[in-house]
Amino acid sequence: WSQEHMTNNYYTINFWYNQNVKYTWVSNDITLREMQEIKKNTKAKLMVTLFGYLPIFTSKRNLVKNYLKTFDLQDESQINYMEKEGKIYPLVDQNGTVVYTDFILDGLKEKLLLDYDYIVLNSFLIDDDKFSKVVDIFNNVNEKNKDILNEQLNDLFDNLKKGFFYQETVYKVK
Repeated sequence: WSQEHMTNNYYTINFWYNQNVKYTWVSNDITLREMQEIKKNTKAKLMVTLFGYLPIFTSKRNLVKNYLKTFDLQDESQINYMEKEGKIYPLVDQNGTVVYTDFILDGLKEKLLLDYDYIVLNSFLIDDDKFSKVVDIFNNVNEKNKDILNEQLNDLFDNLKKGFFYQETVYKVK
């Protein structure tokens, strides 16, 4: 079960598990603590993205293509970019529109803390040679070498961030 931003609590995951959905792709919109809580309270096999640009907006409509068509503009780009408040966000407009984060998620150290069944490393907009190094780094990380490998990861990219791993939400369910 993968719905980008909806797989964020073990109650819902357990509901779907009882409907025979045995695997869940956990949202990156929650904290590391919440991800650990999910692991403790579900039997579902869990996966999470720990590296790469993250989708932050999805529409089934082709927003860029519709805009270009409306104003009779030509642009055959596979990837477009949107600038907002000094940040540049990649957009893909194929079979709908997806807007991605302006940063690459760095979940290397968090991999050791989560103990999830599967991790996902997203290669979107990452050079193949660099991505191969990323895969090696994630495959070889352990408690003893995590700081050295984290430095190697930071040497490869200048836009790594931790996303919501350590950022508590201000919104609470009543």
